[in-house]
Amino acid sequence: MLVLVAEDNANDRKILRLSLEKHGNRVIEAVDGEEALALAMENVPDLIVSDALMPRLDGFELLRAVKKNKRLAAVPFVFYSAVYTGKKEEDLALSLGADAFLIKPIEPERLWEQLQKILLRITLETPERPVGLMPEEEDFLRKYSQVVATKLEEKVRELERAKAKIEADAIRLRQAQRLEAIGTLAGGIAHDFNNLLFPILAYTEMVMEQLPPTSRAHQDLDEVYKAAQRARELVGQILSFSRETELERTPVSLKPLVKECLKFLHASLPGNIRIIQNLEAQNDLILGDPTQVHQVLMNLATNAYQAMAAQGGELRIALRNVELGKTDFGPGAKKLEPGSYVQVAVKDTGCGMDQSLLEKIFDPYFT
Repeated sequence: MLVLVAEDNANDRKILRLSLEKHGNRVIEAVDGEEALALAMENVPDLIVSDALMPRLDGFELLRAVKKNKRLAAVPFVFYSAVYTGKKEEDLALSLGADAFLIKPIEPERLWEQLQKILLRITLETPERPVGLMPEEEDFLRKYSQVVATKLEEKVRELERAKAKIEADAIRLRQAQRLEAIGTLAGGIAHDFNNLLFPILAYTEMVMEQLPPTSRAHQDLDEVYKAAQRARELVGQILSFSRETELERTPVSLKPLVKECLKFLHASLPGNIRIIQNLEAQNDLILGDPTQVHQVLMNLATNAYQAMAAQGGELRIALRNVELGKTDFGPGAKKLEPGSYVQVAVKDTGCGMDQSLLEKIFDPYFT
């Protein structure tokens, strides 16, 4: 199969080529949409994999040009990009005729599996792919402008809301502006970090495949791979905070997570801090994000250590099952539906905090 890869990042382009060639594909490469279109006209590919944002001609314009051309219109087109700030990009891509919108980073083997599924779906659903079914020029320009101007529109809406509330709600307005700035920064950092993680995961996996599983080098690389996967999960949390993605909640057993944290704490905390654990919960299964739970526990334990660093003390971590009724909530507490819950309690004998600090503990990045 002949695959055309359009990607302006040289490292990502190389990894895609190596991954595709490993499975017997021939790959031609382009640094932007304009070069990709010229190469496709010379030699019609069986699949096009393209980044979204590129110089000269970006992925959306490339896709539109491909679908307008009778020779190329039936070629499967897949976006593979780290630039993803909302659902509008995916909607526009699909409306222009893209077959999928995949988000970096994906391990090479998993990426190949997804591409195979996409090609199989195309074969089963559309034996004869339609040619020339394109949005009207005016419709395309409207959607394209919406994608480009998404961030600006959000800013304008926020400023309009702020103008109406500025006198009565000045404190909340300042907080919203601060969170917005952090969210924008977090999204930008996450995008760049995703581009860094992709080659780390890919090269590590490719080198591990060439080493015996029992070798020391393979085991060391496996630790690198696990750390990179944890970093990718953390990027997902950053993106969720910047409202670019939603966290995927899965069934999580809390006891192994708490024990993992305790193992690390026993090895890292000084001897003047005593750790007392009570993991009595019989049913510890919840619906959540394991990386987020792990991060919460480690942050609470770190704060406890900082409060007791000088004089020492006790750090108590408990896990228990509780039944909550309609009246089991203190003033200002978030209301939960009555029923069965798993309670995680972290308590220390440190200096505590005053009311002014207590009001800020749930501000992102405050601690």
